[in-house]
Amino acid sequence: MEVRTIRDCIDKKSNNLNLIKFIAAILVIFSHSFRISRNTMDPLDSFTDGQISFGGVAVALFLFASGFYVTKGLFKRKKGVLYFKNRFARIYPAFVAVIIATAFIIGPLISKYSFKEYFGRKDTYLYLLYILMIPRYILPGVFEKNPYPGVVNGSLWTIPLEVICYIGLYIVYVCKFLNKKVLKILNPLLLIGICVIFGFRVTGIYKYHLYLRPLLIFFMGIQYYIFRDEIKLDRKKALEILVVAFGLFLLHWGDIAAIYCFPYLFSMLMFSEKQVSEKIASLGNYSYAIYLVAFPIQQIFVSCFGRMDPFTNTLYASICSILFGIGIYHWIEIPFAKLILQVGDNKN
Repeated sequence: MEVRTIRDCIDKKSNNLNLIKFIAAILVIFSHSFRISRNTMDPLDSFTDGQISFGGVAVALFLFASGFYVTKGLFKRKKGVLYFKNRFARIYPAFVAVIIATAFIIGPLISKYSFKEYFGRKDTYLYLLYILMIPRYILPGVFEKNPYPGVVNGSLWTIPLEVICYIGLYIVYVCKFLNKKVLKILNPLLLIGICVIFGFRVTGIYKYHLYLRPLLIFFMGIQYYIFRDEIKLDRKKALEILVVAFGLFLLHWGDIAAIYCFPYLFSMLMFSEKQVSEKIASLGNYSYAIYLVAFPIQQIFVSCFGRMDPFTNTLYASICSILFGIGIYHWIEIPFAKLILQVGDNKN
């Protein structure tokens, strides 16, 4: 069988990626259901002794795919204004809608305080700072007695991180660091740094590993695009990398496995010769909105019905999140994205 490179595969849309993104969004719900329902770890988190959860795998996929395709878009468009307009249009409409709806609809309905008390507290309005990418996790009197108390939407922490990735990507692009010659010099140094930080758990740095890992996986997405004509997709190699990843997890070097092994395995799934149908892949259109709304929905079920079986919470929350996700995609994401991208077009 002919071995293909990633370059051979990226001209066509990856239907597999769209479907995987949908599955990943549901995996996040499943992972969170254990914390939200019982404040325990999900099965993968337990199996790897806290090294990575199903939600962590899903976030890794989102960040890797984002790094790859956002880099592709930047090289295609090149203009900074257009680049940031596209990123703003992709991230903000649904993000802002969910934050406002959470603060001013869900919050007052769920809070232990009266409407007057709820809207009279400053934390209600400080929650809106999330729109400026300043994380806020609490609303007055909301979810305080849940097994995972007080956290209104724990999924949103990745959005500021992704924005940082977008800004960082543009900076290194403008500085002309995104070329093979420079990266081939930097990569050995990066490998040493990652092995030292994550392998030996350097005090003062490793405590931020949950943030550093997705940042570096985004960077791997960038590299996979830059070196797309040199990375060969081979099933035998994928199996070998899977074995290496398993070994790294046994050694408790799961972060290194996620950074260096997951990207290749994701690429094999994304660019497989066998692609799912476009109709099935369209489920991926709703993955971002599902990701944004699922956590508070899961908290609402627990708040209303008490401690739940995680699988029951996953089922109910998935159904509701998919329905809301469809609505948000068609009524908010698409219309507002078009509106944002049209701004200033007449002047160009």
